[in-house]
Amino acid sequence: DEIKRRIGEDRWRNNTRPKNNYARMRKELEIRYREVRDALRVLERMDSILDQATKRTLELKHQLDSEVDVDAEVRRLSKRYNGFRPDTSMLGKRVSLIDYPDPTEFNWTFTGSSGVTEFFEKDDVKLDWYFTTATMKTSLEHPTQGKTQMFRKDVDPSLYREILENPRAHTNKGYQRKNRNE
Repeated sequence: DEIKRRIGEDRWRNNTRPKNNYARMRKELEIRYREVRDALRVLERMDSILDQATKRTLELKHQLDSEVDVDAEVRRLSKRYNGFRPDTSMLGKRVSLIDYPDPTEFNWTFTGSSGVTEFFEKDDVKLDWYFTTATMKTSLEHPTQGKTQMFRKDVDPSLYREILENPRAHTNKGYQRKNRNE
């Protein structure tokens, strides 16, 4: 009662900083921390991608300066094997890097890109990653069917990882195309 009288009835009933506010404030700060941490991870991955693009650009500039046959080089570098990451304006349309990490994190080798598609290779398997729609196309030599292409649309993050770890996995999702010459 002494404290109530000393601080006044109004302040006693309307405490502007009750103890339970600290738990709520901590929860809010932790959520903001996680958001900043996740954004930082995305930026670190993008920084790595930018470094690769810069190195590749310098290599190509050096080749051009060395008077390489430009037409042959352009043909060689077209789409699948151009070594270029997608334009940064396209990356804003990409599905989450946290849910769908870059395939290079699964030991795939980046070979090039075209529009919203990135191309990778691993163990004689080619992967086309349509990064705005979460669609994957794997091209490989099937033991009994020969050359095949398997398309999987709107893959969820767990299926995405499963395919990157084992592109020959039977997922019971997607549709298949054979080589037209067969």
